[in-house]
Amino acid sequence: TASAWDRAMHQATSILQTYHDKYPLRFGMPVQEFRVRMNLDPKWAGPFIEKAVEQSRLNHVDNLISNPSHKPKLTKQQQVGVEKLLRQFEKQPYNTPSRKEILQVLDEEQLHYLLSVKELVALNNDVFLSGTVFARSLEILREAFRERETLTVAEVRDLFNTSRKYALALMEFLDAEGITIREGDFRRLSS
Repeated sequence: TASAWDRAMHQATSILQTYHDKYPLRFGMPVQEFRVRMNLDPKWAGPFIEKAVEQSRLNHVDNLISNPSHKPKLTKQQQVGVEKLLRQFEKQPYNTPSRKEILQVLDEEQLHYLLSVKELVALNNDVFLSGTVFARSLEILREAFRERETLTVAEVRDLFNTSRKYALALMEFLDAEGITIREGDFRRLSS
């Protein structure tokens, strides 16, 4: 009924607002968590969310649910820390701070936010690149693959004038994303 729907929407809004208040830098609550907190039967969760989105009562993007009014934003103080960190990434684009060093400047939520907005890219749990350096790295690698069919980690290391740690992390990340394919010691672009 309309009244039951309104109660459900009020409950959903309230649950999400509590989540947004606790995690202001997250874009939304994972769908599965939302379904559990709403006590939605799995077969009804999809239609429920679709209808709520259709009515502009909820947002559903990248498997996250949020209230339409929620917009993650850094505070001025957080922005100062982020800018300080990003300057470190600019100074040495292929020798960037580790997770431990990042967390001396930011907290986990701020790091999660930077990853969500693609200011940073986590190549693995401890190696990060700025989003712009990562995009530029892809262009450089594509150009290198046009010149020669395969590359080794050592060649990638030399291409970016970095250490094996960063070159290997980059290539393993690209392998996992399906951008490159590993064949023994060599990588090639996937078709």
